[in-house]
Formats: sequence, structure tokens, C-alpha cells
Amino acid sequence: MKNKKEIISIALAFILVIASIVTMIIKKELDIKLLILTVIMLIINAGEILIAKHGDSSAEAEREKECNNIINSKVNEKVLNILLIIVTAAIIVGMIAFKITENLYIVAMLVPLLVLFTLYLLLYSLVYWYCLRKYKE
Repeated sequence: MKNKKEIISIALAFILVIASIVTMIIKKELDIKLLILTVIMLIINAGEILIAKHGDSSAEAEREKECNNIINSKVNEKVLNILLIIVTAAIIVGMIAFKITENLYIVAMLVPLLVLFTLYLLLYSLVYWYCLRKYKE
């Protein structure tokens, strides 16, 4: 039952984010609709967090919580790997497109991707180093 609520909450948050992005693209400015949708999304996610904190403390609930943590960990790992592949592919395609067209606007579009890729590598190495030290001791 709780998993269905979480899935519905995530789906609603996704729909609201998409609606916010579409509104921003169509209007080309920040408007009240975008702010309202963002606030609703935050309220939904805050409600999900509150519901999760008031759960059972029984042994079965603890096993379910552990199972959910493992699933969340695996999902986060796979999503991060997929996003890394997409960003890397976009950078490579952008570099090839720049080499072919020599259009400087392509370089401007690549800069955020390069910054994200650099931040990923930096954060990954820092977190890996931290976890390695923490769990080896």
C-alpha cells in the first residue's frame, strides 16, 4: 500500500515538473503558474516524507524499509549511470557537430554539460574517497 502511494506521489511530482517546464518554455518567463506548481510539488514530496517517518517500527516494517533502501540504492545507481552515458554521448555528439559546422553556439550549449560532467567526476571521487575511508576503518 505504501509503495503505491510513493509511486503515485513520484508520478504527480514528475507531471508537475513537466508542466512547469512546458509553462516556462511557452511563456519564456517565470510566472505564477510555475511557482504554484513548484509549491504543490514540494508539498506532495514533504507529505511523502512525513508519511514515511510515521511508519511502523515492527520487524516486518524494518525488513520492508531495508528492502526499499536496497531498491532505492540500485535505482539511483542505474539512473546515475544512464544519465552519465547520456551526458557523455551528448558531449561527444556536440563536439562532432562543432567540428563539422564550426558553429560557436554549439560550444555554448556544451559548456553546461561539461560543467556537469566535471562536477560528477569530482563529487564521485570525493564521495568514493570518503566512503572508502569510513568503511575501511
